[in-house]
Amino acid sequence: MNPKKVINFKPSVSYQQRVDALFFKQKEEMLSLEEKSELEQYLIINRIIGLAKARAIKMVEA
Repeated sequence: MNPKKVINFKPSVSYQQRVDALFFKQKEEMLSLEEKSELEQYLIINRIIGLAKARAIKMVEA
């Protein structure tokens, strides 16, 4: 994939809204086990995307 496309990648609005809703719910009340698992999956995905963007930035700078 083109490194510039990776750098410019942004999650969909619905994805970001769901993550935000889970974080808000986590602060306000207890998440169900299913919701905790879902939030953990989103955090893993976000970490992978962050690592991919960091690598793409290095590729562009090289």
